[in-house]
Amino acid sequence: MNAQSVLLEPYYSFRLEIPNDCVGRAMTDFDRMGAKFEGPFQKGENSEFTGIAPVAQMSGYMMQVNSYTAGNGRLSCTLKGYRPCKNQDEIVEQKMYDSEADLNNPTGSVFCAHGSGFYVPWYEVPKFMHLEASVPMDTDKTETETSDDEIYKTAKICSGAFRGSESGSVEEDKELEAIFERTFGKSASGKGSGSDTDGRFGYERKKWSKKPKETVYDVGGAEYLKRHEKSTKSGRQYLLVDGYNIIFSWKELNELSKENLEAARTKLMDILCNYQGFKGCELILVFDAYKVKGNPGEVSKYHNINVVYTKEAETADMYIEKVTHEIGKKHNVTVATSDGLEQMIVIGSGAYRMSAREFEQEIKKTEKEIGEMIE
Repeated sequence: MNAQSVLLEPYYSFRLEIPNDCVGRAMTDFDRMGAKFEGPFQKGENSEFTGIAPVAQMSGYMMQVNSYTAGNGRLSCTLKGYRPCKNQDEIVEQKMYDSEADLNNPTGSVFCAHGSGFYVPWYEVPKFMHLEASVPMDTDKTETETSDDEIYKTAKICSGAFRGSESGSVEEDKELEAIFERTFGKSASGKGSGSDTDGRFGYERKKWSKKPKETVYDVGGAEYLKRHEKSTKSGRQYLLVDGYNIIFSWKELNELSKENLEAARTKLMDILCNYQGFKGCELILVFDAYKVKGNPGEVSKYHNINVVYTKEAETADMYIEKVTHEIGKKHNVTVATSDGLEQMIVIGSGAYRMSAREFEQEIKKTEKEIGEMIE
């Protein structure tokens, strides 16, 4: 495969205090364990070492310390974190792991076409890619070897979920639309991302507007032209919000979720209730519950918005794509998410897309307008 795996193992941070005549034995043990240490530091008749070592190698070492120090040694350990395993190849070989046979973690990718997905083996992925890979496929053999610390830092960074683009710029809208049209042709509704259609988001309630019909306003550092033309579709205006994508993308809600996820959900629902009351759209907030075993799914009313918890094995993305496809034929639909793949799919269903950052700025703009009306 093109990617390289790095096996991590837990490490202890340790402190060892032993008699001076046992220093040589301790240093020999550290070398055998592959430990990184500092010392010895003289403390009267004793010497002290500090450092880090693999948990697998330190296991049971206290008994050895008691033995060779005649009970006069002291060892304390705390979990330090995870670092690259020194004998990765040996362990992988012992486990007889076959990536191609691992059905829970397939090596290929899923691509979407005309509203349905299909599996592509890893060696054929470059043929189906619309964009260049963010990580170079070919590595320079002359590059210097990456240090363990760099691998460890990279592993921590890469463990975060990719949220996709959040800029929401006109250029990105046109690029996404162009990619879709090159691959699948124009969408059935003839619309793309929605930058030149009925309002930026397609569901603004006009009776609240104090501005002229054609207004320029700033979102995310780019100017958007907001035209209130009559929509070709009838019925209500729908806004679908990917709940957890928004929570983890907005700084305030993300910080709150680290302490209490339920509080973050409730705060987002309160914000959206206020927003819906001003805009007058039909707002559907969707949360992932696909990992909850036996969960049948739940649809409830929270004040003036609809809140959906997806059923087992159904993600928020899947639910939003399904609903967008069903109601997008007769109604104007906007989807608020920064999931790049989901944005592509909703564009193909003739819906509007709005990134998490753009939606946050739209919320703040609306709150400001409400404040001005109250004053």
